[in-house]
Amino acid sequence: MEIGRAAISGVERLSGTHIYATVDADGRRNWISTASVGGRAPNLPGLASKLIIAPEFLSHARALITPGVTLILTDAPVSDRTHSAPGFNILTTETK
Repeated sequence: MEIGRAAISGVERLSGTHIYATVDADGRRNWISTASVGGRAPNLPGLASKLIIAPEFLSHARALITPGVTLILTDAPVSDRTHSAPGFNILTTETK
């Protein structure tokens, strides 16, 4: 489920598509790179220190980020051809 999308500024052009997952380490959110296509995955702490994101969007997004959330950074345009249908999952877990 998409929780939002926003334009960013303050950084050089992003190249490719990069997927990160968040894990909880002692109560802190740590992002790990899980896949990268079309360029080298950006270092998220370094990138975060340069980003300019609308404060309203950022506060709402931070409230929704919990362990297991996936972050996708891409330079690909969003359109009917690149948008997934409802119910599409990149990664799921099953418990038995």
